[in-house]
Amino acid sequence: MMKFTVITPVLNNEKSIERTILKVRKFSKYYSCYEHIIIDGGSTDNTLDVIKNNNHPNLKTLIDYDSGIYKAINTGIKSSNGDIISILGSGDFYNDNNLSFLELENFFLTKNLDILYGDAIFFSKKNLDKKIRLYRSNKFSPQKIEWGFMPAHQSMFIRKSVYDKYGLYNESFKVCGDYEFIARIYKNDQIKDYFLDRILTHMEHGGTSNGNLKKLITVNMEILKGCKMNNYDTNYLKIYSKYFSKIKEYFVK
Repeated sequence: MMKFTVITPVLNNEKSIERTILKVRKFSKYYSCYEHIIIDGGSTDNTLDVIKNNNHPNLKTLIDYDSGIYKAINTGIKSSNGDIISILGSGDFYNDNNLSFLELENFFLTKNLDILYGDAIFFSKKNLDKKIRLYRSNKFSPQKIEWGFMPAHQSMFIRKSVYDKYGLYNESFKVCGDYEFIARIYKNDQIKDYFLDRILTHMEHGGTSNGNLKKLITVNMEILKGCKMNNYDTNYLKIYSKYFSKIKEYFVK
């Protein structure tokens, strides 16, 4: 039996962290071989109390004061005991009507995968049923990295051996360390992946890489930086052109 590790960074999110904890437990569906590691960056609200009130044997909480999101994720990976790593944001949750750890294990074993990924839905913070965007990961291929494409990060399940071989997330990035990581691991064409054509994850709209114009500019600056670090032939024109194909993602029922 494979062990799954779910890593959730959190800072001052007392309103939503409980949802993530409960949804991860539901997603297990009698699959006990998993761990949920929450890395708190030093919350000053009631986040830690909410976590404590929802404590269970598969849940582990670490405190990493004043850490950026990628340092927190790296702390979780270093502390993990799982075969498969998943990064799940605070307030986000898996589509438990569509999948379970047991089915994921079957995909990894029968297809001998390094990575499995799917689609993600962005929902309104004020209304979980209000869908704002459908992030389609089917557009991704390694050849499209230089054009600014990657799978929805929180729909990705990655073998820990990938991190062991290629390294962790670059902590100098503020919002797109996941993009640099994807660019790095796919550079040598040895990754065996599989796109599962399902919505795997529901994500709160307005996270670290979603928001206003200033944030959008920062995102694309870091995408360019991540590509250049890994010797992809790209430029801002290529990277910004991806938005033409993403417009229809906002027309979701």
